[in-house]
Amino acid sequence: MKNHLFLTLGLICFAGLSAADNMPELYFNPPPRYEKQDSKNCITLKAGNFEIVAPVEAGKPVKYAAKELQSFLGQVFSAEIPLRATRSKDVPHAIVLGDSALSRKAGIKVENLGRDAFYIRTVGKDIYIAGRDEKNSDTEKLLDDRSWKIEPFLHHRATLFGVYDFLERYAGIRFYFNGPIGTVVPKAKSLQIPGLNFFERPDCIVRNFQYRRYNKKYWYMDENPVRGGNLTALRLRLQTRNLPNCHGLAHLGYVARFGKSNPEFFALKKDGTRSNTWKDDFPGQLCLTNAAFRDEVFKDVVSGLKGEPPTARGIVFAFKRNPKGISMWAPSVLNYPGFFNVHLQDGCKPCLCNACQKFYRSGPGKKDSGELIWDFTADIANRVKKAGIKAYITQMAYHFYRDVPKVDLPDNVLVQVAIGGPWAVRSKQMDQADRKLLADWHKKLGKKVWLWNYPINGSQYTVYNSPGVPHYSPLAFGRYYQDRRDDICGAFMQNSTQNDYIHEAMNLYMGSKIMWNTSLDYKALMAEYYTKMFQSAAPEMKKFFEELEVLWITKMRGQFIDTDLGPVSLKPTEFETWKQIYTPKKLAAWAKLFDTAEKKVANDKDSLARVRFMRDHFLATMQKYSNEFLAKEKRSNQLIAYAAPAGEKEDIQYLSRMKGEKTEIKASVKIQNDGDAFVFHFRADDPKHGELKYNPVKGSFEDFFANATFEIFLNPTKDRKTVYQIAVSPAGTVFTTEHPANPNKWGAGVVKAETFVGKDHWTATVRVPFSILPGLDKKGFPVNFSYNRVLKGAGNELYSWSPWLLIRFLEVDHYGQLSLEKTETGNLVGDYDLKGLKKVGRTAGKYWRMNDPKFKNDFVGFSTEYFITGGQSFKIVGTDPKSLTRLSNILKTKLKPDTKYRFSYYAKYDLEKNSVFYGTVWAGKNHFAPLHGTKGKRDWTLITNEFKTGKVKNSNVGFSLHGKGVLYIDHVTLQEVK
Repeated sequence: MKNHLFLTLGLICFAGLSAADNMPELYFNPPPRYEKQDSKNCITLKAGNFEIVAPVEAGKPVKYAAKELQSFLGQVFSAEIPLRATRSKDVPHAIVLGDSALSRKAGIKVENLGRDAFYIRTVGKDIYIAGRDEKNSDTEKLLDDRSWKIEPFLHHRATLFGVYDFLERYAGIRFYFNGPIGTVVPKAKSLQIPGLNFFERPDCIVRNFQYRRYNKKYWYMDENPVRGGNLTALRLRLQTRNLPNCHGLAHLGYVARFGKSNPEFFALKKDGTRSNTWKDDFPGQLCLTNAAFRDEVFKDVVSGLKGEPPTARGIVFAFKRNPKGISMWAPSVLNYPGFFNVHLQDGCKPCLCNACQKFYRSGPGKKDSGELIWDFTADIANRVKKAGIKAYITQMAYHFYRDVPKVDLPDNVLVQVAIGGPWAVRSKQMDQADRKLLADWHKKLGKKVWLWNYPINGSQYTVYNSPGVPHYSPLAFGRYYQDRRDDICGAFMQNSTQNDYIHEAMNLYMGSKIMWNTSLDYKALMAEYYTKMFQSAAPEMKKFFEELEVLWITKMRGQFIDTDLGPVSLKPTEFETWKQIYTPKKLAAWAKLFDTAEKKVANDKDSLARVRFMRDHFLATMQKYSNEFLAKEKRSNQLIAYAAPAGEKEDIQYLSRMKGEKTEIKASVKIQNDGDAFVFHFRADDPKHGELKYNPVKGSFEDFFANATFEIFLNPTKDRKTVYQIAVSPAGTVFTTEHPANPNKWGAGVVKAETFVGKDHWTATVRVPFSILPGLDKKGFPVNFSYNRVLKGAGNELYSWSPWLLIRFLEVDHYGQLSLEKTETGNLVGDYDLKGLKKVGRTAGKYWRMNDPKFKNDFVGFSTEYFITGGQSFKIVGTDPKSLTRLSNILKTKLKPDTKYRFSYYAKYDLEKNSVFYGTVWAGKNHFAPLHGTKGKRDWTLITNEFKTGKVKNSNVGFSLHGKGVLYIDHVTLQEVK
């Protein structure tokens, strides 16, 4: 009854409410473009014989278009091009811009043109460029707009697009990326322009990427990256209208508005609570079968499409860091008057109430599970139709509801499909499935869809990213969007805003070009790019970049395994990346290629600058990351856990908290060689042990890892790829698996574990037979030990034996080594990892000495809060600008004269201004690391110095802090370089 009553009220409210008599124009199927050129009636443009005319009445976008045209033609002719508001009588030719009395007199009428469409025509001795423009929108002023609350360039500016088209066609200019390196402007004394009559428009109305979100450190020019990104957007002719479709329901503030008053609006969780607070990773998951909730959504839709302010319904854009929210209609929700988005919260967790579970009968990830989302979408869209609202409801085909549903969808539903994108088509199976899905959606809706693609490769270490490897792949972009042109009206290319923009500049250029004109020859576009950019060095640069693309597509994003859910892409490990794909040999060959290219353009200033620019941004980046990995690999190989045979005392290995967080517990592992198996002895002493969360029995995969677990990761093949994982709960339940193979059957029933839970600790003993570890190398192989500490009512905390893990346990490139044989490191520093040491007076152990603090609260001693290895580090505190605190190590043996040594240590520090610390080796004189000391603030970092001794009488290692601050020192090594 409530629904019927509200619909009746809605119909009354909407009598005469519609903002338009018809549905908004979609521009999904534009009329044919045409181009007619008359070579017999050419106009010759040269400096001094033409002007640019931008009538005031043509509006602000045309004013900016005129400045762009003036600037670039001025560069072409190396001359000042006059720009005027009226046509001069004494100038032979003019390029007249925009809609004005002058253009209308010439017979050019733009009022019936579609969005982003324009004319270029020759009339008499003049050239006219005109399209629809929102005359009061100040395009130039918006170049510096950095607001995230609304997209600045959502206004008609077709004349500007016509100007860029004219410059590309007839002046040979190319806008590859912003700035002098990426903008090619050929010099000319004159331009021959044929008689023109053509109409141009985009094939795809959706053309977008995250062009304004760059951090300055990822930008490539010394400029404001917002302005640079906006210029890029304009010159690539990106979209001028927003079709909102990104987690719209999450941006209406439902947790803030209804979390307390109506918990039944939110998804029921396994623990019996609702997703109505901010504590979940993705709070505000919804119960879509709740009729009252659907009513509230419809009321929001009505309000937004009616043009009411957000306060009318209490709409807020709220999130964890701002739970009260901001009163606004987010651009991802509403484009008034014609579009409203009802896309769900990210990380969608299906509601467990009985009504919802009838829809989710097959479970998440199965084809029928998305029916409820589409039933909800259809319900809202049908209500909108019945209320007489001329508007579209948008929804994302995403996650487990990506597949075409059985439910009937009304014709006012628009769909964006979230799908991998250009890199996924390496798999023929995925390529075919991708195309079929889009064709099926097109058939279902009777309309084209647009895409949300994920060509992401940022600098942060996540499953999506391969740091240091340029994801240059424009040919793949061209092919991908061209192959799907019959079923799509464009795409949002979610690019990497935390990486060097240049790595993806040509990907985005190509995607934008093909979406404007899906018939372009993308291979010819790239051939032209190499010639225009690098001139005589084009062959070398083409070879380099095409090899780069092939490796990225085939090796970096072209490896797949079959799973129950279909083929899944595998990202190569760092070991594979830098030892098997971008090998030192390959990088050296590319360096020679660049050497040749530079020689060929040595006398061509512009081309030489471009070759060197690419060398700096591509090859040098790869060389840097390659060198860092090789150093990291050497470092990891020096972190060794020894499996002691029976009767020999096991060495203890300590786990520290990841991500630079303070270690609050004592977690450790001892390893034993039992003759035919490894036996791992784990112990966790915890001041909050009584709050530990764990299941007494083994449940589902999700349940198991939502609780405390001790985990072992083994890579016996040493390929830095195949990892065997063992996870043990305090209850003694065991989970085993192999990465990345599928299905996960490794170790089942063979790996044995016993656990004990005490009052303040728990232990686990895990036995792993050698027989299930293929390729076992007794001299050592990559391994890690981890602990997932989970307390009741709190999130999890990650602990790791290897201190080099960044964000997750499965980072095999950062593991240490497990060995069945003792190895000698050659370290001359005794008690280098501080394991088991205690401070007694001014000494610690056999080798370490500390001075008496100068001020009362100064300190030098040990800390278990932060450490690299050994369970503790040295902590040095200075409390006064004149503080001086020191510690030193009496080396195990005397240094040799005239011998090269490498000194290294880890330091974590937070020093006040003018404070400094020094690490030094005394060997007849001080050898500092670094030379002038260290200042500032930094998390754990490795500091290294190589030096050669002279005459040596005595020697030691020392550290000193001068001034105020906190310093931690750990894992000190001094080794002879042989």
